[in-house]
Amino acid sequence: MLGLEPGPLGVNLSALPLGYRSGAKGPSVASLQRRVRTLEAQLLARDQDRAELARWKEHHTQLQELVRIKDSALAFKEKDLLDLRRQIEGAKTEKKAP
Repeated sequence: MLGLEPGPLGVNLSALPLGYRSGAKGPSVASLQRRVRTLEAQLLARDQDRAELARWKEHHTQLQELVRIKDSALAFKEKDLLDLRRQIEGAKTEKKAP
């Protein structure tokens, strides 16, 4: 046993096949360790990317809801403006007719 510590994601590098630990031809333990660390870093980055994507999707959903609320408020204001214009036109019409 080489006494290697598990990596950040719990991969036990000492559990490599005997051929790698006994000096047989193939990748060295150090290169395998680097490769495992690289893969672990990639997995961690992928998880962080997924979390960031989920955060942005939630933010987008919240913004869409705000836009819907504002659109609704604007529609009510436009209706009120239209009603006021009709009232003004009605008042002008009444004023003109003696």
